[in-house]
Amino acid sequence: MTERDIVAMCEAVDAGELSVVLEGGETWDKAYSGNMSFLFGNGIRLIVFNDCGEWDYVDSYIEADGTKTESEYDAPLLFDWEPKHFARWGITTGYLNEPLPADQL
Repeated sequence: MTERDIVAMCEAVDAGELSVVLEGGETWDKAYSGNMSFLFGNGIRLIVFNDCGEWDYVDSYIEADGTKTESEYDAPLLFDWEPKHFARWGITTGYLNEPLPADQL
């Protein structure tokens, strides 16, 4: 799996074509800082660094077979990617969440 594959999955979540669940039982704003885990509907996990409530960067991803890949600091694909629709990522509290237009639900 490549970083391009992961970005494509992230874009699919933003488009409402792939499900994702924020794991760990904490809301994004309550956790406030540290790595947060998202589970895609296809079994891939995305680990994102939450920097004081801000989506900072994708730290790593874990394939369904358990293979973990760390994001490269010098590869901007995952490091610079950020959701356009935070609510689709289960981030429904805090300043990052803006309501989705009715035609995008």
